[in-house]
Amino acid sequence: MVIHKRWQSAMLATAILMGVASPAFANTETTPSTTNPMNTTQVSQQVSDVKTTVENGKVVTVIKYTDGTETQVITALPNVVGNGSSTTTKVEKVVDPQYNAPVATTSKTATAETKTSLDSNDDTVRRTALQNLTGIKFTDDDKVWNNDDKKFTDANGKEVKHTTVAEMKTGGFYAVNANRQELILYGVRTGDWQPYYQLEYQKSPLYYSLAEDGKLSLSKIYHAKELESEVQRYREELTNWYQKDLALTVKKEDIIGKHKKNVNELLTKWKAAKGPVTYIIGINSSDAYAKEWGIDTVPSAYFDSVYNDPMVHREGKFSPGASTKTWY
Repeated sequence: MVIHKRWQSAMLATAILMGVASPAFANTETTPSTTNPMNTTQVSQQVSDVKTTVENGKVVTVIKYTDGTETQVITALPNVVGNGSSTTTKVEKVVDPQYNAPVATTSKTATAETKTSLDSNDDTVRRTALQNLTGIKFTDDDKVWNNDDKKFTDANGKEVKHTTVAEMKTGGFYAVNANRQELILYGVRTGDWQPYYQLEYQKSPLYYSLAEDGKLSLSKIYHAKELESEVQRYREELTNWYQKDLALTVKKEDIIGKHKKNVNELLTKWKAAKGPVTYIIGINSSDAYAKEWGIDTVPSAYFDSVYNDPMVHREGKFSPGASTKTWY
């Protein structure tokens, strides 16, 4: 039987779709074929989903893999003038497939009543609410601001008096700071930082990655914020050096060396963390920066994603209405 050339592409696309949809194909390791008329590269990866649409006279098949990437196979329909052709494009994804963006859950989000108690200036009420929320038990070692009347010397040698508890309560910022500081002391004492993460999660959920066991860990977004802060600190310090403010006391080489050390340490944490790859000024924001630090530039998918939001890095959450955007 002779098959007209313009029908070959359609039959090939059909064969591909039948193969991709097959469970055997989805879970079997494959290798590149020397007789592959499309000259595409097969992948050793599990397929999670396959969708096919017809767009402008072409069959567009999107094959999604379990690692979060996908492949597009585009083939001309037989009734379209031409010989028919197909291309395979690996689509870049911005989200680590193992990253679970934290969402509000009853086990992690404080009730309105608990939030009111957490903001109380009454230490008994505040501490009880904090212990109930986090499931821990404080000791006297975790108490803060017991020495209100003591003074300390600042970096300039000037004697400064501590802000008293009464003054902080009057200013309305006592409870927030007390909760945070007590959980930090608890974390230092026990090595358990989950209670501190749980409290901070309430206001900055994107700084954390939520595992299946309910444990929280710092996400790529948190470390991206730290990287941007380091870049800003370095640039300010270098500017001060050029303006002679630091030239007499600090060597330029030392400033650069310290910056490289800090960035490499933060990048190690950033690479190991789960979460989306976001735009980090001075780190992956250009080919030159990315090459300098040995990483890839920010994925193009980031710019059309919900993570392209100034509040994501700055506050660890989305701006109001941002959740209506496309997720990647």
